[in-house]
Amino acid sequence: MKTILFSIFLITIATICYSQKKQCSDFKTGKFEYTDPKYSEWRVVRIDSTQTEINSKNGIELKATILWKSDCEYILTYEKITNTDLKDLIGKKVFVEILEIQKQKFKYYSKMEAFEITSEMIKVK
Repeated sequence: MKTILFSIFLITIATICYSQKKQCSDFKTGKFEYTDPKYSEWRVVRIDSTQTEINSKNGIELKATILWKSDCEYILTYEKITNTDLKDLIGKKVFVEILEIQKQKFKYYSKMEAFEITSEMIKVK
């Protein structure tokens, strides 16, 4: 009887530990990819207060600072861009809110001036 109770206890603890719900803070750092095929060539590297977006097709890099307003909301401010055609983005702010989390994927809403988008990213590392 003790063995059965102990086994149930271990299974319960293992289930609780394994199924801990993902939180927005789990996405403050890491490497990410967009799930939308339109942005498939873009990779994102985030280190808490900085973000680098790299286009694997043409080598364009966008570097931004991140100001975390809460665990699920942050403001990106573009600081450096390697493509001169995109230099107008420097200093622009993108307001981002994480809406949903599923395993290693999150759905977000972002807005920069009149441009708004809701999309998904997946954490790859």
